[in-house]
Amino acid sequence: MNLKIIPKNSLIVSSSATFGVVAVVTQDLITNQTFIGLVPKEIETIDYWYAYFNSDEVKKYMRLQSAGSTIFYIARESFEKMPATIPSKDEMIKIGQHFNNLDRLITLHQRKDFVRFIL
Repeated sequence: MNLKIIPKNSLIVSSSATFGVVAVVTQDLITNQTFIGLVPKEIETIDYWYAYFNSDEVKKYMRLQSAGSTIFYIARESFEKMPATIPSKDEMIKIGQHFNNLDRLITLHQRKDFVRFIL
C-alpha cells in the first residue's frame, strides 16, 4: 500500500471505486493510492477547487481517461494532464464563495424539508 499523508485544508479526489468523489480534508489524513491529494497554494481558493473538481467537465474527463470495466481507475499521470483554465485568485475566491453559499442554502432547505417530513 502506498500510504501518504494529506495535510489539513487540502482536497482529496477518489481515483477508484467511488470514482470522482471530492472532499475537503479538515484534519491531516493518511490514505492510500485510491485518493489523489491536492494541496492548494492558497487556502482562500479551496472552495473554488472543491467546486471545480465536482464539475461535470472534470468528471467527464476522468471517465474518459479511466481504465477498468467494473471498478474504474484513473492514473495520477492522467489526472495531472487534465486541461484547466485557471482564473485569477480574486475570481477563484468569488466563485468559490458563490458555490459554498449555494451549497449551504441547499442544505438549509433540505433540513427544513426533513423537519417537515418527520413532524
